[in-house]
Amino acid sequence: MKTQADLTAQSGLSRRRHKVPQGLLALFIMLFALWALIALVVVFVLRAVVRAAARGLRAMSESRRRRLAVDTWLLWGGAPGPSPAFFGWRSRELTSPSLRLTLAHSLRKIEGQVRGETLPGRVPLNDDALRRNLELVNALEERLEDPGRPVSVQGMMLVDRLLSEPRSPFYSQVPDEVLARAMSEILAALEPPPIAKAA
Repeated sequence: MKTQADLTAQSGLSRRRHKVPQGLLALFIMLFALWALIALVVVFVLRAVVRAAARGLRAMSESRRRRLAVDTWLLWGGAPGPSPAFFGWRSRELTSPSLRLTLAHSLRKIEGQVRGETLPGRVPLNDDALRRNLELVNALEERLEDPGRPVSVQGMMLVDRLLSEPRSPFYSQVPDEVLARAMSEILAALEPPPIAKAA
């Protein structure tokens, strides 16, 4: 039969067996604190990224709005408005050699698709009308690639729209004479206006 002393000793031994060592408890606390710190840093960084992205989207939206307003003025021959510097920058961008070559390259790709030399693109073309007007497409390519002949802002904007707008004669199924007329008008519009001579 166990005495009171034996029971007390056994109870103490049982408590010692179930007692978590102080060092292990401290390690658990440190790991939890580290995890909480990392979580706070991640949340802070994510909030900063989201805010920066939102600011960037707002800036892009504002830039697009300004560019659209400027393009509308330039397309219809408007004089510089409240921001002449922005008008000047956009005019230089539109008539830059790099944009001319980019648009000429796009025309060459379209010509290759119509001739069956390359695979069709994602956007269906007005193949029949383009096939009947390949001479005009080629003339437009050569006009853009000729560095010795300056181009007008309005003409470059019309070329850009011809290549980028879904309702352009390049993509909508309009008759070939409509496409021919549009391209002839663009070729004429690419000629810069004559410089007025001083009296």
